[in-house]
Amino acid sequence: MPVRWTNTYGAVGVIALLGSVISLPGPSAEHGSSWASPSAAQIRKMASTHGTSGRLRHGCKSYRYSYKVSAPSDEWGLETFLIGPKGGRLGSDAILSGGDPRSGTKTWKICRTNTTPGRFTIKGRLTYNRYPEQYTGWIRPSHFTLTKKHH
Repeated sequence: MPVRWTNTYGAVGVIALLGSVISLPGPSAEHGSSWASPSAAQIRKMASTHGTSGRLRHGCKSYRYSYKVSAPSDEWGLETFLIGPKGGRLGSDAILSGGDPRSGTKTWKICRTNTTPGRFTIKGRLTYNRYPEQYTGWIRPSHFTLTKKHH
């Protein structure tokens, strides 16, 4: 049985969603930009995720994670990616301005038959607009542990 997760768009869907939300018409490039480009270190701090450690339960269950976005724009998107203990990709999600608040809780659906107990990683890629520029970068990964359930 494949791993399933909630709010799933897949890589192509996420790119299409982010493109439609973030690439709205703005001032032309000929007017120039008065914004300084953020460094990778600055973008890393503009959003965060947090998964809660616990037990990896039998079957396919929902596991909550929280996020917070502090991009200096009202037009942003945060793509999140769940990586399992052995490095396998287990899911992805898209958190988008206009549809999602700047902070909140989402869920992953993780199936025990498709992964093992251990350390899971949530990676995130933030994109935001400050017209006429668009900025994209990776945020600091977060980690949580799911252990084998004791009987």
